[in-house]
Amino acid sequence: MAAGLGGLAVGAVAWAALWGPAARALPGGLAVPERMAAATLGMDRWRAGKRMMGSANPNGWRRLAGDTQLTTDDAGDLRLPQGGRQRRARAAVRDPGRADANSRERQGS
Repeated sequence: MAAGLGGLAVGAVAWAALWGPAARALPGGLAVPERMAAATLGMDRWRAGKRMMGSANPNGWRRLAGDTQLTTDDAGDLRLPQGGRQRRARAAVRDPGRADANSRERQGS
């Protein structure tokens, strides 16, 4: 009986110690580590990923969430008009450092 309990304890420790490396050794397409993390948190993978990103880097997560909301809010403005053709947009953007150098040259500095 004692040997059986000892074997059970050793098996449980070996399972816990080797399951993580074994899961990471599997092909990435199976997403076993991600599934394990989501199951550990008791959430679906999307919500678990949001929670893990937020706890790993709270400031970065807030920026990402804000950018996502901005994109979602502006999605209607970014669609092509019905029957419209897709065209390339061009914008002239000045390099602030270069603009400062040009203005100094004109001022004779």
